[in-house]
Amino acid sequence: RGLWVIVDEAYYPFGAATALGMLPGCERLIITRTLSKSGALAGLRLGYAIAAPAVIARLDALRMPYNVNALATAAALALLEEPAWLTERVAEISAERERVAGRLAELDGVRVWLAVANFLLVELPVPDAAAIGVAMAERGVLVRHYPHPRLRRCLRITIGRAAENDRMRATLVAALAGARTEVRG
Repeated sequence: RGLWVIVDEAYYPFGAATALGMLPGCERLIITRTLSKSGALAGLRLGYAIAAPAVIARLDALRMPYNVNALATAAALALLEEPAWLTERVAEISAERERVAGRLAELDGVRVWLAVANFLLVELPVPDAAAIGVAMAERGVLVRHYPHPRLRRCLRITIGRAAENDRMRATLVAALAGARTEVRG
C-alpha cells in the first residue's frame, strides 16, 4: 500500500535528468527507460525498468510470458553489445537535431522549442498546425500534431537522417506556402 512513483526516462541518453540517485532511498520508485529513442528502434518499443530488487521481482511476476519478441530481443542484445555505437548514434541525433532546429528557425514565423530528445517541437505561424501535418503526410512526411489548445500551432518532428530531415523541411515549406495561398485566396 502507498504511493508508487514511476519516472519515464526515455530521453535520458540525450542528457535529460535522471532520478537514479533517488532509487536507494525510495523503495516505491520505478524508473523506466527505452532503447527505442537512442537506438533508433521506434517500431520495436523496447524498454526496461530500474527499481529495488523486490519491486523488479513483483513486476516480473506480473509480466506476461514471451512479452518481448525475438526481433526486439536480438536488437536489444546487439545494442547492449555495442555501447559505443549507441553513444555515437545519440551524438549524431543530437547534432542533427541542432542543425535541423537552426534550419527551421530560419523560416518566417517558425519558432523551434529546443528539446533534450530525438525530436523538436515546432510552432508554426498558422492558427492550427493540423492542416500542415495533413499536407505533409500527403507528401509522404509524417509529423505529429498536438490538438491541445496551447499546442495546436505546434508539430512534433522526429529527427532522422540528414537527407530525411532536409526533405521534411522542404515539405514543411511547401505545406506552409500552400496554407498561406489558401488564406489569401
